[in-house]
Amino acid sequence: MRLALVQVRGDTVYRYADTASRVKSMIEKACAEKPDFIVLPECAYPAYLIGPEQAIMEESLAGSEALLSAVSELARRNSVYICVGIAVKRGGKLFNAALTFDREGREIDFTAKTNLWHFDDRWFVRGTGYSAFETEFGRIGTMICADGRIPGIAGLLARDGAKLIIDPVNLVAAAERPEQLSNQQYEFILQERARENGVYIAVCDKCGVEGNVVTFLGRSFVVDPEGAMIDQCSPDREEIRIVDIDLSKSGPVSRGKVRPFGAMTKSVDELPLSAICGQPYTMEDLAIYTMLARFGSSSSKEYLEKALYYLKNAWTLRARLLVLPETPRAFAVDEFLLKTLSNELAQGYFAVLAGTVTVPMGSPAGAAVDFATKGAGGRKALLLSRGQPAQEIASAGLSNSPNASSVKIAQLGSAVRLGAMFDEGIHVPEIARTAMLQGADIMAYFDSSKGDSTLKAIKTRAAENKMFIVRSASAAGEDCSFIINPDGARVTTTLQAEEHSTAAYINTALSKFKSVVPGTDVAQGAFPELHAGLFSE
Repeated sequence: MRLALVQVRGDTVYRYADTASRVKSMIEKACAEKPDFIVLPECAYPAYLIGPEQAIMEESLAGSEALLSAVSELARRNSVYICVGIAVKRGGKLFNAALTFDREGREIDFTAKTNLWHFDDRWFVRGTGYSAFETEFGRIGTMICADGRIPGIAGLLARDGAKLIIDPVNLVAAAERPEQLSNQQYEFILQERARENGVYIAVCDKCGVEGNVVTFLGRSFVVDPEGAMIDQCSPDREEIRIVDIDLSKSGPVSRGKVRPFGAMTKSVDELPLSAICGQPYTMEDLAIYTMLARFGSSSSKEYLEKALYYLKNAWTLRARLLVLPETPRAFAVDEFLLKTLSNELAQGYFAVLAGTVTVPMGSPAGAAVDFATKGAGGRKALLLSRGQPAQEIASAGLSNSPNASSVKIAQLGSAVRLGAMFDEGIHVPEIARTAMLQGADIMAYFDSSKGDSTLKAIKTRAAENKMFIVRSASAAGEDCSFIINPDGARVTTTLQAEEHSTAAYINTALSKFKSVVPGTDVAQGAFPELHAGLFSE
């Protein structure tokens, strides 16, 4: 399949007539390259910032249908699919929409942006659903810009059979020079979105500055089903980029069953997050100084000796949360190890670790670990505190372990809440999403993948949920453990070494504030009415 990304220059709504002419001209130029599918940006016409002057907004919108007719004719005349982002009225409502025309010029898809970004809701009404459409190349779906920040939207399209997701965007950015422009969706979110769903994603953006207010990223790009960016445009020039892709490389990804992730199908007002974020806190409640320790061990005795060493140093550093590495698979976590560590913890201090544990068959998720009865073994994440039994932090979707029936979180003191993930669970967005909706501020991620191979996924989980991710790297060989904040930035890291530690504040005020920009909230934008369709029973 031959794609043409048509990256147009952003311009003020006052020059809407010129914008319409440039859009048509660039489509004609793209047609000369004989593509199968042409993609234009979000709000290619009349502009992204269409207000606040009502008169000019209405005047410009009066030309939307005429432009769509022209695009339809261009599709028919050139026997090409065209997807164009446009502000258009349907049924008396104004939508930030993307319309797709087939080779005969027929409208075959109308998608309206659901996750409205920032000032979108000043004039647009949000969409209500997503579905893929048929082409001779396979099924294709459409989402628009900030929709890509909500993992369930791409998931719904993939579940509906989409092998390619078209993503018209107006990605905003800021920098001193155009070549420095960047954006979370460009850097990691959309690359992970493609990988977690096994699909291509074609992203088409504007370049330049609109009305001296909105700075566009440019850099229109295509990501393959492995999450690799295979081509991209410049940050600051109008251009047409031709990209050949093979949709046979797309493959379905199982979304799992609804039971562990039921929180995603409920209104936020029904979930713990609503009450948790609404409570009054002191700054001391919200901040927890956290230490990450990396070390290897060949026996339970050696692991305990090293863990005690870092536990004592955590107390010296006033690090109330100590994140220890997962124990090697060669030995199980035993009762003596856990009790010894718990007894050495100061009051109000916590340690989290993971390892292979033997627990009774059918133990409730989140219950204290009981070693008295032998039963189903598996990898567990465990929270330790002074004088208390070890508490399992259940996580659905684990490899080499019976799946938990739900995602549970643990509470550290009065304000901080912790969830857990293992290995490829980082590529299952519903795990961290469900934990976030239940109030988790931090996800402890025990990762044996080596190096930064999952870094983009870790950053995505943090940014899309506005939570901290603490990666505890495998103790085998040189690697690094680190903390990622709710913006997807690294807070601190160990050296790439076999043994090292680092510490930094985790301020959960940042993870309890779920607004990305005014008008866009990662929790309120969860859209439970859509997400029930993600899962099979």
